[in-house]
Amino acid sequence: GFLDEEIYMEQPEGFVDPDHPRKSHSEAHWTAAKNILKYLRRTKDMFMVYGGNSDAELQVKCYCNAGFETDIDDMKSQTGYIFTLNGGAVVWKSSKQSTTAQHAAEAEYIATAEAAKEAVWIRKFVDELGVVPSNNYPIEMNCDNTTAISMAK
Repeated sequence: GFLDEEIYMEQPEGFVDPDHPRKSHSEAHWTAAKNILKYLRRTKDMFMVYGGNSDAELQVKCYCNAGFETDIDDMKSQTGYIFTLNGGAVVWKSSKQSTTAQHAAEAEYIATAEAAKEAVWIRKFVDELGVVPSNNYPIEMNCDNTTAISMAK
C-alpha cells in the first residue's frame, strides 16, 4: 500500500553517532550484534587458562631492579619491576623513587619493598577472583643485589 502522508522519524537519544548523525545502521549491523550476543551466551562457561592446565596453580613471579642515582638533577634512583603470571607479563612499573637513596643497596631495597606491596595487592586480587581452588603459593621475588636481599631476610 501507499501512505497518504509523509512520516518523519528521529533516532532516540543516545543512538545517534555524533561523527555520522545521518547514518543509520543496516540490517547487517543488527545481525552482527545479535550474533555477538548469541556467542557470548553460548561461551559464558568458557575461560582462558594460562599454561594449558586448568587444575594447575597460578605461578606469579616478580623481577625487580633499581638504578642508583639515575636522575642527575636530584640524585634520585629509579624503581622498576614486572610481575608475570605463568610466564606472561601482567603488571609492570618504572618510576622515580620518592626518597633519595644513600647507596645502591638502599635503592634496591626500596624497589623491592615497592614490588612487595604490589605482590600483596596481586595476591588479594587473585584470591578475590576465585579462579584457583587454593592460593597458598609464594610469590617469587627476584632481586639482583645481594645486600638488599640480606636486608630483606
